[in-house]
Amino acid sequence: MEEGLSCLAVPVRDGDGETMAAISISAPTSRMSATVRKDYTDILHENAEKISNSLFVESKVIPGRAKPRRSYHFSKR
Repeated sequence: MEEGLSCLAVPVRDGDGETMAAISISAPTSRMSATVRKDYTDILHENAEKISNSLFVESKVIPGRAKPRRSYHFSKR
């Protein structure tokens, strides 16, 4: 929410396809031409998929359902 600043963001999805996080980049609007936005959006999508794939593996018990590779505990503050 800053004049002259642009931000691109894409979701990181869990094994069920639900959004669990997002990754983004920000830069001065003067450096964000349509070509640059397209290029970086593609890069963000590729990396979001890599993050998702590194956190989830295909279940052998229920095909199509992913399960976490390990437990993730988030503390509530």
